[in-house]
Parts: sequence; C-alpha cells; structure tokens
Amino acid sequence: MKNIKYINSQFSVIPSSLSILEETSIGLGINKIRMKVILQERDVVNNNRRTYDGAILQLIVNELGPKATARKLIAELDHPIQRVDDINERMKRTATLSLDRACLLFTKLEYDGRYIHAECETLTTQKGQILFALIKDKVMFGFSLRALGETVQNPDGTMRVLIKNFKPITFDVVSMP
Repeated sequence: MKNIKYINSQFSVIPSSLSILEETSIGLGINKIRMKVILQERDVVNNNRRTYDGAILQLIVNELGPKATARKLIAELDHPIQRVDDINERMKRTATLSLDRACLLFTKLEYDGRYIHAECETLTTQKGQILFALIKDKVMFGFSLRALGETVQNPDGTMRVLIKNFKPITFDVVSMP
C-alpha cells in the first residue's frame, strides 16, 4: 500500500454532453435538475496528463454503479482541500465523502466502451443549489474522478493509471482548470 496515492482526473462537460432530463421546483426557491452527463473517456490524456484504459473504466462502473443505483453515490462541489501533511490523513479524507459538501446524486452509471455515462440529479443542499444555478447560467464545469491507486509514466511523459490497487471513490464537480 506504500505506492497508493490520491488520483484525480478531470473531464470537462461540454454543453452538448449535458442533457437535462427533468427540472422541478419543490417550493421555497429550492429546485432540482435531473440530467445525463459524460463523466470519463477511455484512452484520452486528461488535464492531469493521465490516461484510463477500458479495463479501468469498466472497474469504475462495476464498483460505483451499484452505489449509484442504491442512491449512495454523491459528488462534492470541488475536490476536498487537503491541508494536512500526514499521507494517511490525506488518503482518509480522499476516501471519505463529505455530506455537507454534497451537490449531486448519481443514480445510474454505464460504460459504452468509450465513455462513462451517468444519470444524476442536483441535491436540495446548499451546494446542490449552487450547482443548479451554475447549470441554469450555462457555466462550463467538469467532473473529476477521485480515486486511490498507482500510475506509471509512459514514454511520452503521460501517466497511465494501473488497475492493481485501484479504488474509485466518486466523481466530483469541478471548475475548469
């Protein structure tokens, strides 16, 4: 476990890849959007210079998909800020989902051989309402995988994520870098 580290990867959501399925108001100014989005693409170098092959993407869906179906997979608005030097504390926070930062609930994950698709809904939490407003204002944002695992450097300088010891945690909603 010594080589296990925090892994995140960013995939931007382009307007055509976010499809609003339903928009509802539950009163008192609280609104929800149910949507379909693309979370991750196979074999593409992301903003962190990492690539994920099909086996990794299938593992992500196999591990996180049942949590989504059971309504147990949330996204935080932004990645957790790591303010401690202790690697064990950093890994513990990475592996923990913070309910007070929750903005989105995933309800379905699918892998089609190229992309991980998700159905999800904004939450009625404060962070969920911020995300709702960002969507309504057509603000570009992305999803970033939060995971624990190992990487190896490719000859071209990019990093390939290894399936050994790989543990997906969630996808967080992030601003564009």
